[in-house]
Parts: sequence; C-alpha cells; structure tokens
Amino acid sequence: MFDQLCRLLVYCVAVLRGFFAWMQQQLGLRPTRRPQPRSLRRSRPRYRHGQTRRVQGFALPMAMLMGMVMIMLGITTLLQAQGGQLSSFSRTQTGSSFLVAEGGLARVLAQLSQPENTILLTQTYDPTTNPAKHTWPWPKNDDIPNYQGQGSTAPLCTSEGQNEPDIEYEGTIGNNGTYYLRAYRYDEAQHTGTLLVEGVEGPEKDSKSFISVTLDIESEVAKFPGLLVTKELDLRGRNVTGANGHVYYNPAESANKNLKGTAKPGAPDRQDYLNAIKTTVDNIAGNITACQLTPNMRSKSEAGDEQVAAIKGDKTLSAKAGQQITSYKTPVIDLENNQVLRVDTTLGRVDLYVDGGFDMEDNSRIQNIRTDGKPPRVGDLRIIVTNSNHIEMEDRTCIDTAFLYDPHSHVHMETDGDGCPSAGNSNIDGVVWADTFHKSPTTTQAGISVPEDLSSLEDVIKPLNLAPRNHIKAITNWNRQYG
Repeated sequence: MFDQLCRLLVYCVAVLRGFFAWMQQQLGLRPTRRPQPRSLRRSRPRYRHGQTRRVQGFALPMAMLMGMVMIMLGITTLLQAQGGQLSSFSRTQTGSSFLVAEGGLARVLAQLSQPENTILLTQTYDPTTNPAKHTWPWPKNDDIPNYQGQGSTAPLCTSEGQNEPDIEYEGTIGNNGTYYLRAYRYDEAQHTGTLLVEGVEGPEKDSKSFISVTLDIESEVAKFPGLLVTKELDLRGRNVTGANGHVYYNPAESANKNLKGTAKPGAPDRQDYLNAIKTTVDNIAGNITACQLTPNMRSKSEAGDEQVAAIKGDKTLSAKAGQQITSYKTPVIDLENNQVLRVDTTLGRVDLYVDGGFDMEDNSRIQNIRTDGKPPRVGDLRIIVTNSNHIEMEDRTCIDTAFLYDPHSHVHMETDGDGCPSAGNSNIDGVVWADTFHKSPTTTQAGISVPEDLSSLEDVIKPLNLAPRNHIKAITNWNRQYG
C-alpha cells in the first residue's frame, strides 16, 4: 500500500509542476530581455505593464497547492503507520491462533487416550469426504449410533464396563479462542493416524491456523481368547493360566443360558460363570466371558498342501524358504512313549492340517522350534483338525507353543499331570479354539498355559470383531499452517 501511495505522490508532484508552468505562461511571468549594449553590461529585466498585480494574485493559489501537497504527505505518513499497526496485529493474531490450535490438539490427544475412546484410534472421521452422518465413527449425538466405522458392526464381548466413546469436537481456549477437530484418518496398512485440528482467534474469528500430526498406533486385543469354545465347555477345574488366560464360551450351550457378560477374577458373580462352564474350582487366570464367537479362518486342507505320511513317530517338518506360509496335510497324528513331532518355524509359518485321528499318549510331544536363537511364536505353528475326529490327549503329553484349532469336533483332555516346559501346570502351551472342550474327571489341574506374546495371531483375531486395545505409540510428524 505504501508503494502505491508513493507513486501517487510522485504523480501529483508532476501534475503540480505542469500546473505551475501553465500559470507562469498565462500570467506572463516569463521575463523579457532588451538588447544588450555593446559594452555587454547586464541590465535588470523589466516587466511589462500590469505584471505586478498579476504576481500578487499568484500567491494565493501557490499557497493552496503547497498546502495540498503537505496534506497528502501527512495522509501518506498516517496510512503507513496504520499499515504497520495492522501488520503487527495480524502477526499477533496468527501467533494466538497457533496457540489455540496447539491447545486444542493437546485436549484431543488427551481425550483419545481415555479407555472408552481408544477404539477410535483405528477408525476414520472425515466429514469433508464422507457426508453420510450415520456412518461417522465419532459419536456426537444420538443420530450417530454406529461408532465403529463405515459399514462395521459394534464390537462383540465388550461388557467390562466399557462406555461408548465420548469426544468433544470443539472447545474454547481463552476469551476469543476456539479449536475444532476437523478430521482423523487412519491408515490400516501403515498403522498410523493423521489428526487435523483448527484454531481460531479474535473477536471476529478471522485468524485461523491448522495443525496436523501423524500418530503411530499400536493395537492389540484387550482380552485375547486363550481358550475359545463355540459350543459346550466342560472345564472341570483345569488350569487356564498365563497373561492371556481368558476364556470365551457360548452361553446358549452352557449350564446357565442367561449370562451375557464378563466376570473378572474376584467379581461377585464369578462363581455363576464358573458353574456355567462346569467347574467349581477357579483356576482361570483371566476373565470368563459369555459371548458367542465364530472364528472365520481356513479349516480344510487343500490340493496344493504338501502331503505328509501318517505321523506315528519322531518326525521333523520345516518351513520352506521363500514361502510366507508352508502348508502340510497328514491323514493322522498318533504319538506315544517319548515320540516327538518337531516343527521348525525359523523360516516362516507352518500350517499342519490333520485330516484324520489325532491321539497323543505317555510323554509324547509336539514342539515348535527355531534354530536362529529366537523364541518360537504361537502363531507360527498352527494345527488344524479338519474333520469330526476329536483331539485326544492322555498322560503327560504336551503341545508346545502352537495354535490348536478344531472347529468340527472337540478337544478331549485326559492328561494326569504337567507335560510342558512352561512354569505352569499344563499340557498345552499356546491357544486353543475348539468346537467343544471336555476334560475327563481326574485329580490333576493341568490344562492350558497361554503366553503373553500373541502378535503372530493378529490375522485370526481380527475377524472376531473384538474390541481392540489401542494406544498412541509415538508422534512421527507435526505440521503447522496459517489459514
């Protein structure tokens, strides 16, 4: 603006100079010279008749014009000062709006860390690209009931006093500051979420700033089913121990069909849940949840699986290099005495499909091993029984570090003592999902020990739609922009 005023002033000065020249011409103020004498003596110029009165009349317009010039110079100075003041005010407002946006971001992050809101960290909220309110995953009022995301259903088995998410989309900071949660986008492939917050400052809300941050999100199932039974569960005092020693059963197939919830250790109604799964002794380390879950995973062998002869003695199977999953199929597993089936998962995951009988006696074992010095993972050895033949375990047998899946029949435990190397009293170190689980009445409590690290089973737990336990691992990117 100041440059434009300067150009205008220069233009006005040029016009005035032209005006003065015209006035001189009109008033005859240009001096006339008489011929010089030969002596070259300079003589004073003489004005023609009437020029003195004209000169006196020229003083007033000259003073007026000079006054106009001085007024324009004053106006220019005032405008320059006002422009600097406005610029300073704008910079102050911009800094204030950034502070409001940062304060709003801190509040939103604090809300997302609340237990009832962590489920939203793996959802997407972006009203600018998805105007259908009923699919917004962030509840704001009663007309947005589906908070789990677009097209998804509410998570199952979450009745542990978990409240529905409660997020504030906007709030005030200071006297004139307001922040708005504009969007949150979750990238499932990268496990990151991008959060966008706007800060507005000023009485007229004319100063805006935006802050976007990228969050690393870590997710895991809050209460992983260490023992999941889709039909009848008859536990009879067997142990279910370990960091993930949680039991899920179908209440419709239990001794008490009215239970629909979760009993934590020490809960007043814990005994009701124990009675429902036919055990009077509480040897379960985790929660007992009455909820029907149906796993959705491959449960049949296929033509492309590598055929293995009946396993009736010591044998070793190995994952093959270059294959993400090595699949084997065998007609039967029948181990006794001290026979051992070793499965080497150093190079990757191994799936073993059993199309016939599955019997283990004496001190026989199935072991998940690695040769690279790293501990084996439960999800890297998956044993799937594909028909109605049940799994029979007797004596002091052990299935060590494996995921045991029997969707068509039942696991029948007749063991009479600890057979696995874990610290607990167990015959299965791993995870068991079965159609039915029976335990023959003996004096032992040996059962299932569920390990803490179950990250290798993420693919089988996701279709169950259990409520995840999410948390912000780190903030990896931070951007600010003045709007």
